[in-house]
Amino acid sequence: MLDAVAGISDALVVVDERARLVYRNPAADLLGLQDLAPDPAHWSRVHGIFLPDEQTPFPTAELPVSRALTAGEAVRDVGMFVKNERVPAGLHVLASANPLRDPCGHIRGAVCILRDISVLRKQEAQLEEGARQKKAILDNIPDIAWLKDELGRYVLVNQPFASAAGRAVPDDVAGLTDLDLWPQDLAELYRGDDAEIMHTRLHKQIEEPFVDADGRRSWIETFKTCIVDDNGKVIGTTGIARDITERRRIEEDMRTRKNELEQRVLERTAELAEAQENLVRQERLAVLGQLAGGVAHQIRNPLAAIMNASYVLKRHLAPDRHENVEDAIRIIHDEVRHANIIITGLLDYARVRTPDRHPTSIVDLLERILDSDWIPSNVRIVRELPADSVVSEVDSDQLQGAIANLVRNAIDAMPDGGELSMALAVRGGEIVITVTDTGGGISPHVRAHLFEPLHSTKPMGIGLGLVTARRFVEAHGGQIACIDVPSGARFEIRLPAS
Repeated sequence: MLDAVAGISDALVVVDERARLVYRNPAADLLGLQDLAPDPAHWSRVHGIFLPDEQTPFPTAELPVSRALTAGEAVRDVGMFVKNERVPAGLHVLASANPLRDPCGHIRGAVCILRDISVLRKQEAQLEEGARQKKAILDNIPDIAWLKDELGRYVLVNQPFASAAGRAVPDDVAGLTDLDLWPQDLAELYRGDDAEIMHTRLHKQIEEPFVDADGRRSWIETFKTCIVDDNGKVIGTTGIARDITERRRIEEDMRTRKNELEQRVLERTAELAEAQENLVRQERLAVLGQLAGGVAHQIRNPLAAIMNASYVLKRHLAPDRHENVEDAIRIIHDEVRHANIIITGLLDYARVRTPDRHPTSIVDLLERILDSDWIPSNVRIVRELPADSVVSEVDSDQLQGAIANLVRNAIDAMPDGGELSMALAVRGGEIVITVTDTGGGISPHVRAHLFEPLHSTKPMGIGLGLVTARRFVEAHGGQIACIDVPSGARFEIRLPAS
């Protein structure tokens, strides 16, 4: 039995009821306990027994062996520090003691076991120092920072993290998971990131939403990576998160400003192009105006001669003896009429004059236009004219020219025939004249340029008809506009009733 006890690494000391040494094993000698002082009151001083702080002598009455002898206590794992001649560097030990009783229960001595824990204490100190260093690093990071184990439990966090999580100090977060701290949708998102990082062993930089303990929503830029031990095993994750809400707002503001600037550049470019186009158009109009007066009469005289010659041919050539004679003559008449319309348009545009107003029956003026022989037979005329006479002081030539231009445009829009409606009404102190056709309608692009000079969709048009019509109408204090209709086209002239 004694041989077995002698071989253990823990120091073992046995004393009798008077605290006299009865037995010690070799390990006890290594602690300088081979000769116990006869008076237990001097054990701490003589044998160099201190509290774990390594400075304060251990109170003799509190020594485990003293408590076992005097109070009969079974004492377990009391920390102490032993430093004497045999162990000059000192050793930290855990002491346990039990009383030894006879069959009658009387205390006849005590046994004390002391276990060297210096290596363990050193390892604990190293671990504590490592933890302190990690904590110091985390606490000096101004951003949110954390360490998690492989199960997603928080091991270390810094104060900014604790504050964001609604905890007073970082230690309050230890052992918790994302599900304990954040809304479930965000917690699942964060846990998914951790699983991906630990699987791929790649770091990740992401921008993701964040909600703090007060419910404030923000955006954070997160850097996450996995933690690997010396054996290459993934043992957790670590990360840093920075509030980028303001940065994202600035970036979004910059994108908005950039888009606005680009849009402004496009608009200015379009305006410049339009201004250039208008300038070119005005220059062309100026040239046309200069040429119109001098050239118009020189062109009209040959046209009149051509028209007269065609009438002579029509009288002297029998249609039944000369094939296609009537068709040829009709083509001559139509083309001469078309040339005269163009010349008239040029002259009307070039010769801007104040309207020569006279009392005029608007109904009669409209009837004259609708009875014109240039309206083809495949166009059905619908008259919506009042029975009573509507008289107004207007320049009949200008007004008839404006309305006739609308009618010609309506006819040109119905090459295969259709319905032309002419309406006249007096409403709210205004004379309202409406011309409607059943043609193909007007596209939005064409509508945007309707009243611009030199803009025409007709192959032979010069783009002055509607421009001149508007000038005539506005000279009378009125307005002309294109009205939206489900199909076809409708133009409306409004004149002050007088």
